[in-house]
Amino acid sequence: MHTPLSSPSPAARRRSALLRRAVNRILTYGALMALTTIIVAPFLWLLTSTLRPVSELYVQPPRWIPSQITLAGYAKALKVFALPLVNSITYGIATALLSLLVACPAAYSLARYLYPGKRAVITALLITQMLPFVLLLLPLYIAYLRLHLYNTRIGLIIGYTALTIPYSILLLRSYFSTLPAELEDAAMIDGCTRMGALWRVVLPLSKPVLMAVILNNIVLVWNDVLFTIFLSKDMPKQTASVALYLFYTLRQQSGGIAQKEIMLAGGVLLTLPVIILFIFLQKYLVKGMTLGALKG
Repeated sequence: MHTPLSSPSPAARRRSALLRRAVNRILTYGALMALTTIIVAPFLWLLTSTLRPVSELYVQPPRWIPSQITLAGYAKALKVFALPLVNSITYGIATALLSLLVACPAAYSLARYLYPGKRAVITALLITQMLPFVLLLLPLYIAYLRLHLYNTRIGLIIGYTALTIPYSILLLRSYFSTLPAELEDAAMIDGCTRMGALWRVVLPLSKPVLMAVILNNIVLVWNDVLFTIFLSKDMPKQTASVALYLFYTLRQQSGGIAQKEIMLAGGVLLTLPVIILFIFLQKYLVKGMTLGALKG
């Protein structure tokens, strides 16, 4: 006669569940730490390399902590990249503000109004995100030459704004569609116009997605090389990414290695602002990208 197996007690089941949860948490955090190390280690090596003399760059075995700390590389890099960095900041802020100025009313109209051709407009905006950007360079170059916008700061800002507007409209429209229309109706009953309701009700409730749009537009301008190098030729009008690329290219062509500390310090100067921006705006970015997921 077989004796039936006794089921685990509630306390044993709780201990088993806690053990599984702890193991899963350890594995998850371990994987995240390993991934973070893989991502952060190259930048940390770059950072320590900028603080050592050039003679220590090739020592064997490599040392994470330099024996002698120097900021000479940053002093030289600032002389080379100061104006391009200012250009990147100026272009990024101007592009973000102009893009919002156009995208907010456009996205609001697509979210709240019904009119002929609305679906075609949304489809056209989506198609712009599917086309390879390189296809637009030659027509843009010809148009810029004829409009006398080639190699001008205003031309670059207009071009960046045109590039960022479609994505900004799509993201803002998706978020505006999630907001109850009754809030705007109540504001208009109290005397607001439709644009007043957008300014006083919708936009204050849309801070996360607005921050996400601003950050996306600034980073696009900050990282761009192809657009800037194709539509400008003078270093004083170009961005820091292009300046670093051209500095590296000219150094390679001349076969020189004496200015590597400038390149390394320039890479840090180009990377740190974006990292700092992400650190301060990450909560808005995550929330805005989640709530602003594209809807049909």
